[in-house]
Amino acid sequence: RKVVVEGFLKLMTNHSKYSRENAWTEGEQCDIFTKLVFLNFDKECGAYAPMQQCISVFFDVYSMLHAHTYQIVSASIVLTVKEAVRRELKPRVFGQLVRFLTYLVQRVPAQDKDEVVGIQQKVATSLICEMKMQASEETVWEEEEEQMEQIIPALLKVLLKLDVQQFNQDAVKIMQVLLSELPEGNKLFGTKEFQSASDTFSVGDAAEGEVAPDVQKQASLVYDQYLAMKSQQDQAPEEEDAPEEEEPAEEVEKENEEEAAADTKAPVEHKSPVRRRRALRSRNVVS
Repeated sequence: RKVVVEGFLKLMTNHSKYSRENAWTEGEQCDIFTKLVFLNFDKECGAYAPMQQCISVFFDVYSMLHAHTYQIVSASIVLTVKEAVRRELKPRVFGQLVRFLTYLVQRVPAQDKDEVVGIQQKVATSLICEMKMQASEETVWEEEEEQMEQIIPALLKVLLKLDVQQFNQDAVKIMQVLLSELPEGNKLFGTKEFQSASDTFSVGDAAEGEVAPDVQKQASLVYDQYLAMKSQQDQAPEEEDAPEEEEPAEEVEKENEEEAAADTKAPVEHKSPVRRRRALRSRNVVS
């Protein structure tokens, strides 16, 4: 297992040296990076010192190698947080993972500063759009509500660690508009952390509640683009069905006769699968 893990670590570290034909896509790199993050918190891995050491060295340097590796780390944040919630990690482990992500997002490469700032702007926009998307559903299942209560605070912690002072002011105005559109009645947006985020992104007229129509239009366009991107990601590629070989007519007739004979022997009792009860909640109802 150690050899396999070391292989993936080396491939990720030296990925920029490969030709486009032999390289992974950004999505594939994010998937692998996410798996490596969870491997870093794996008890079995932690018990084996050589493997843990390899992974620790990788995370210490990966995000700082160049702008592309920092882009992979940044693009994996939402994916990692949602996967952690899906796995139902213990609160202590989940908190450690979120702190680990905030640590990684602050380890920026020394070169390509302008490109890194652009990446952080995209990350901030994605985090805000994800929070808005999570909170915009009027009716959700109870377990989805519980997941949202974990996801949004985690994303806020990462958002607060980004260097907003370096951002383009026009981009910050758009982010402020998106933040202002989050539902005020939701308890998740009544925290000190959310207020701190709102204050950080408050600039110009948006800070006073006045938003220029063109800025509002740009914010709506950014959010619509994010929803479209998420929709494409959620749609799994449809596998083409392989053509089935036709069976000889004699064999088909024989199988039909055997099935009919079996049906006359004894009735079969079909049991419905046991399903977990799901409670549907509406966010429009005040409890």
